[in-house]
Amino acid sequence: MSTNPSESNTPDVIEASHRRAPRYGRFIGTGVVLGGVIAFLLVWFTRGNSAVSNSDLFWLLMLSLGPLGALAGAATAYFVDVRSAARADSQRPAAEPPAKS
Repeated sequence: MSTNPSESNTPDVIEASHRRAPRYGRFIGTGVVLGGVIAFLLVWFTRGNSAVSNSDLFWLLMLSLGPLGALAGAATAYFVDVRSAARADSQRPAAEPPAKS
């Protein structure tokens, strides 16, 4: 028997913090796509009521609603990130089995 504390059978406990952070690029991309869908729907429901062609109207709306959607996606990702930082839970890793000698 050894009296060395490093050779004891009790595993060392290491506290670790686990946090689920969002991927900003995917939120921003989803916002741009959502802006494109809204632009398409606006063109679809207002066709024939404008002196501008439908394709030109779509691209004008896309140029304005795309960045707004990206901004909304980035703001959503930021608030999800702040919320996940507040909810970061403390976890312990699984103990490794003792080495056979």
